[in-house]
Amino acid sequence: MPTKNDATGQAHVFEFNGDSYEVPPAEDWDLDVLEAIDENRLTAALRALLGDEQYATFRAKNKK
Repeated sequence: MPTKNDATGQAHVFEFNGDSYEVPPAEDWDLDVLEAIDENRLTAALRALLGDEQYATFRAKNKK
């Protein structure tokens, strides 16, 4: 379901365990993200959406 941020082309900012992360609006997701979601490879999709730096932070702070 599209969100307001998707309509305006703004990134989505969310918090998880006290840290803020930013992902691009759905219209900017590349085919790798969509295929990963379609194949239920959610970790791969998350990594692609967050990018290397944010994903490294996410992994370092969320071991489970």
